[in-house]
Amino acid sequence: MSGASEARLCSEQALVSALIRDPASVGPIALASAVAPRDFGNVWFQQMYGALVEDGLWHHPYVKQAAKENERVRTLCFMLYQRLQTRMQALVDGALAEADATARHAELAVQRAEFAHHQAEEARADTEWFLEKAPDNPMAMDAQAWEAQAWARASISVDDAERAAKARDKSARRAASLGKTVSSDQAWARAWDAMWKIASPEHGAAPYYGGHYARQVLEHGIAQRVHQVGEDLMAKVHAPGASAGQQITEIRAAMDQLAAEQSRTGSVEPILPTAAVADLENPERWEALRTEGQVMISLVAHPEQLSHSDAAGLQPRDVSRPEHAYLLAAVIEQRTLGLEMDPYQLTQRAWATAQHDGTTVDTGYLFNMTMTARHQELTSHGPSPQQLARTAHEQAPSLIALSVQRQAAIVVAQMRAHLEQGVAPRDVVSSMRSGLAHVEQQALRHPQALADQDASYQGATR
Repeated sequence: MSGASEARLCSEQALVSALIRDPASVGPIALASAVAPRDFGNVWFQQMYGALVEDGLWHHPYVKQAAKENERVRTLCFMLYQRLQTRMQALVDGALAEADATARHAELAVQRAEFAHHQAEEARADTEWFLEKAPDNPMAMDAQAWEAQAWARASISVDDAERAAKARDKSARRAASLGKTVSSDQAWARAWDAMWKIASPEHGAAPYYGGHYARQVLEHGIAQRVHQVGEDLMAKVHAPGASAGQQITEIRAAMDQLAAEQSRTGSVEPILPTAAVADLENPERWEALRTEGQVMISLVAHPEQLSHSDAAGLQPRDVSRPEHAYLLAAVIEQRTLGLEMDPYQLTQRAWATAQHDGTTVDTGYLFNMTMTARHQELTSHGPSPQQLARTAHEQAPSLIALSVQRQAAIVVAQMRAHLEQGVAPRDVVSSMRSGLAHVEQQALRHPQALADQDASYQGATR
């Protein structure tokens, strides 16, 4: 019997053993503890527990009418074995249905990716025609922009297809594994022998400690689900093309799942949005430096976007490069004081603040960026003046989304570390919910995020 750690497996075996040996005493304890089959990692003990508690075998009339302990155990084991066959087959049927559904989804994802790639190739052909036949035509720039968008959509579609293929393969492996197990006479023989062994006084668990076993199973189950919630959240908030509003929806859904787990082990404490901080070694780079640089240049050239556009909610923590963060802080301060966006003053202010914080910044890079912004007309490349005036407004959602990704990664990294250190699962749940509440508050700063998440969250499953 595999599928769970040694400590988890021992607690699961002990609880099932105690239920078989003294169902009248341990059955009510199991119900009161809120232990569910999903809390089990081993599929055999999971289905045994489901048959005993969910299907109600522990208080079946035949079991209750047995006069002697040996007779009661024998009756319960025979009934449990029969019910186990039904439940295992139902498990296989569900796995096969899931595998079929994920296979269809993967096929559709591949079709969408192929169509998106075809559109991108057509856009490339249009761009090449304009550059060759009419390079001075204003539509040439539009064609280039359309091609960039088409390739971005194609890239997102390919990523979606790859994730769908992974889900398809995972479901297929699970269905095949369960099917092989259920059809194996040897596996059923081992399950039968294990059932009788754990029901015996010599090898079974003491029913007196049924509550303790139930608590252990519950804690292991909660720890597993907290870890899964974190991993699922990481995949969803980093999905290509995910907007800040969609990220908020996923964060809220994760918080709801954590709240459901926390409520099973006691009252839910009020959540205070406190900052989550973790010391990550070799963190993955979420730079998007090109976008950050474009936004910084746009804000220096047109600081009014900080008051009358979607860029109004930007803060230094929303950018990853130190030079960008300190320059943004300097721009905000200059505008607050009513000062001009002078390249020398901005560079000096950003450098002085970095020095105060003990951070080293490249002053040459800062100065070149501010000069580029103030004298954009002298450059032979880059966005047009009209585009520059709205770049920060248009790109702000991307920076917010990346900021949310970084902060969510820190919260999940903390969760992993806490579980590895043996912190109580309920404490991990509380800490993770608090961290996600902080991330949500950061994402909600943006007006566009508010509009997006309102529309998407209404249909979310809470």
